[in-house]
Amino acid sequence: MQAQVERDGVPSLLASVSALFSVSALPTSDPHSTTSSPDPASHHAQPRILILGAGVSGIIAARTLHRHGHSKFLLIEAQGEIGGRLKSGTIGGHTSEYGANWIQDEKNVNPILCLALKHGQKTVNNGLYGSITTYSDTDGPIDYWSTIASADKAFLAVVDEAGAQIADHGPDLSVRWDFEYAQTPSQTSWMASSWAHNFTFSLYGDDNFLNIDQRGYKHFLQAEAATFLQPDQIVYNATVRSVDWDHHSSEHSTHTHPVNVTLANGTTLTADYIICTFSLGVLQNDEVEWVPRLPAWKHEAIAAFTMATYTKVFVHFAGEDRFWFDTEMALYASSRRGHYPLWQSLDVPANHTPQFIPGSRILFGTVTGDDALEISALSGATEEDVRADVKEVLQNMFPNATLPAFDLTYHDWAADPLFHGSYSNFPPYWDPNLHRNLRSSVGHGRLRWAGEAGSATWFGFLHGAYADGKATELIECIRLGDRRKDDFVLRPQGPGRAPVWPGH
Repeated sequence: MQAQVERDGVPSLLASVSALFSVSALPTSDPHSTTSSPDPASHHAQPRILILGAGVSGIIAARTLHRHGHSKFLLIEAQGEIGGRLKSGTIGGHTSEYGANWIQDEKNVNPILCLALKHGQKTVNNGLYGSITTYSDTDGPIDYWSTIASADKAFLAVVDEAGAQIADHGPDLSVRWDFEYAQTPSQTSWMASSWAHNFTFSLYGDDNFLNIDQRGYKHFLQAEAATFLQPDQIVYNATVRSVDWDHHSSEHSTHTHPVNVTLANGTTLTADYIICTFSLGVLQNDEVEWVPRLPAWKHEAIAAFTMATYTKVFVHFAGEDRFWFDTEMALYASSRRGHYPLWQSLDVPANHTPQFIPGSRILFGTVTGDDALEISALSGATEEDVRADVKEVLQNMFPNATLPAFDLTYHDWAADPLFHGSYSNFPPYWDPNLHRNLRSSVGHGRLRWAGEAGSATWFGFLHGAYADGKATELIECIRLGDRRKDDFVLRPQGPGRAPVWPGH
């Protein structure tokens, strides 16, 4: 969900969504603020807490615990570094961001930008409509600007209508707009896609800051973790095999019992609480065994949402001749939905402002939806198949150019067992009670969940992962020393029945 669109006339939509969900306050815009006073608990009385995953949600959850005086936590990370889906590689001697790449903010209120500024992350403001060249898959360069302007105007009208639809408790629909969204309109909620972007661009602003820091986009998260995390509070290259979350108690018991996590190497870790930050894709693909089996209401909620695939293919050209567009972006109008619709140059002309990675000779194309799955190993695709696709697209865009030799790199998000996709998406049949169940703890508060999929307002965004990782519910539960009932809806109501809207 990276598209940047001007947002006007959205207060009614924001108010409607606030009524629909229990919308949490905006994350703090000041990462330098004084931390909360530690809870008055002795070290030996502190609960043991396991945090599964060291992405944004996991690190922010750990920081929240630290700020409240809880030091007996352990992060379990399957990769060899902190970052999660902040994943980067190299091409042509330069860093390429396979995952998240932008920060949406112009008001210095997005907590991700605040952390980036705090840790000296190098970013530049990356425009879209202000610097774009358009191409046809049959005629090369062609001016589609009037079409883009008309589509943008129609999109704004659709967003306004979504607000009215929510306020009237009307049915959700899909709309014929996807541009470079990760899933097609038939797979995407009109209401949810409207508010997720409005909560971002109306509250934070329309600027998109592109990471060009050669330490990787993950640098700010690793640097923030270094301000509080001790070496013995994180384990790397540790894959979770099973989670035993309620093996000593009945479903209705509120007595304190430990929970166990077994790693792939056979190690078993025992704790009082678990915060699981696995992606929705991991939960949907049964990569982890849950003992006992998760309740039916939790399985239903996990299945009700989708994991989208959004793949960036980075291309590095040999030689010195410049044959590509002089703008920051390029739109490729293909007859195939999601087939490299958007390209970006990281090597713009010397007189262009801003500069990205001068002299890098790197372009990257975006592949979305079914086409992103087509270039996945899950579909039998190889790097040579992707190379052939890239060559065909670039030749269509530049029919008079002789393409130089090129290297390419990309990350196969769909086939990666640690993620099974790029980010979550709300389908048109979403239900607010199902999302409540997706977030709800199980085992009377012992097993809790965090991640961008749990953020109703910012799903699919990095700041959504931040907001949902703050672990404030767990802190409150620990402070009260109680095992409150899990906040789930036993039976969400289906079609044909009057909806029960949270907050009404």
